[in-house]
Amino acid sequence: METRRKRLPVTLTEAEQSALLAQPNSRYPTGERNYLLMRLMLDTGLPLAEAAELKWIHVDLATGRIMVIEGKGATDRALWISDGLREIAFECPVPGGRG
Repeated sequence: METRRKRLPVTLTEAEQSALLAQPNSRYPTGERNYLLMRLMLDTGLPLAEAAELKWIHVDLATGRIMVIEGKGATDRALWISDGLREIAFECPVPGGRG
């Protein structure tokens, strides 16, 4: 029986990441939100489906901890973000507040 080789994940080059992060329009709150989500996914490896399910209640900006609730495999896990990403998150406008 032939064994199946695992494929390595495809990653973006630094130039591709820079080009991607240049797309959101920072003149609008949605552009800032989109930039923050893209940085979060690039910095932590968080999949789009899990990033889309995040709520501000799952984010502790004081410690930089993000709780992914029922993520891959229906398990909860914690991620930590960099100080630079925490600063961006502090400045991100949040419609309706962070509750």
